[in-house]
Amino acid sequence: MALCAALTLTSCTGEGKGPEEKERTDSVPVAKLCASSLDVGARQALDVLSRDNTFKNLQESTFRKAASLISREKKMVYEPLCRVYSPNSSVAFPLFQVKFVKYDTPREWPDRLSPEGNYYRVGAYGASSRLGAEITFRCTGGIRQKGGSPFVVGDLLMSPTEAHADLPGAKKGQAGMAILMSVTRVMAEELGCLKEAGIPAGPAHPLPPTEYRRPPHSRKDWRWWWRNDGQSAIGAAAVAHDTRGRSAGFERSRAGGMLPRS
Repeated sequence: MALCAALTLTSCTGEGKGPEEKERTDSVPVAKLCASSLDVGARQALDVLSRDNTFKNLQESTFRKAASLISREKKMVYEPLCRVYSPNSSVAFPLFQVKFVKYDTPREWPDRLSPEGNYYRVGAYGASSRLGAEITFRCTGGIRQKGGSPFVVGDLLMSPTEAHADLPGAKKGQAGMAILMSVTRVMAEELGCLKEAGIPAGPAHPLPPTEYRRPPHSRKDWRWWWRNDGQSAIGAAAVAHDTRGRSAGFERSRAGGMLPRS
């Protein structure tokens, strides 16, 4: 989640335009936000985050476009989907924003979660905090391009300056997770891997961070990556080691999740 947040601060919103140059659609019905992907539970969660009845929507992409990029691109895909603004939001700080990421290396899981957050048995990994929520789900059936990782990450980022700042951090995170689950189910369905993704319809059940267990890297995942991309990546690291006279290339590969940890 931290990586996605950092990318949000440094990335462009498309065609060389910053967020202040793009038009936000006024008075969008809640049912139409984020390409009409909010179910009843997500709309109720939105009411927890903001008591407003009117919202503005900046639709940065579509599910079809994002799914196409995730499916066919071998390199890392970072695709912002939507930003939702309340009347109290500034252009730079929306109420929340959703993006999807496909990494080009096997997924690395955090060692532990923030004490103020929650853990969810959703997809391969689900977590939330006062800053947002993340769902990582498997989608081997929807990624047609060989190479990279069989996982897709749905990320929801909430602005700390919004009106919901008075809510306890855990409550904010739970509301964000409910919204993200709804949007991510639509993305998984568009990719054709809804069943494999393991994202249930209905409310998310938060667990304390102490219940978190780091998901294992199954042999299937490592074999999938090694067969499609791993051998060339490790070969490149070995070349870097030979030419520089040090093990920086190997260490970088290990830090990036290219090699299984012992």
